[in-house]
Amino acid sequence: GGDAPIIQKTREAAKIAQEKRPDYIIDAEYQGDAALNPKAAAKKCPGAKIMGDANVLIFPNLTTANIVTHMMMQISDVKIVISSLMGIRKPVMILGRSTPQETVTNLIIMAAMEANAE
Repeated sequence: GGDAPIIQKTREAAKIAQEKRPDYIIDAEYQGDAALNPKAAAKKCPGAKIMGDANVLIFPNLTTANIVTHMMMQISDVKIVISSLMGIRKPVMILGRSTPQETVTNLIIMAAMEANAE
């Protein structure tokens, strides 16, 4: 909860996404453990739409996204399929020096799709 500007922005983004895609299960303001761990979700947000089984994570800023995705790749077998910056006129994909080749390929395909979607 809370009323900080970033929280309000998150709530509004979730509301817009839910209106545009009512067929998707969309929720906001989860802490990482509640988004990814069913036991944490049951304790922290019982009755929520997503109970530790999120398959898309959206971060409030690029720094947070970079830290979390690189850490996840180091401590688990998780594969980061797409990492992109949304909300600007042209597609922007995010690559690190240790980005696996498969992810680079996916990012190139996604950037081309976004560029041609206009």
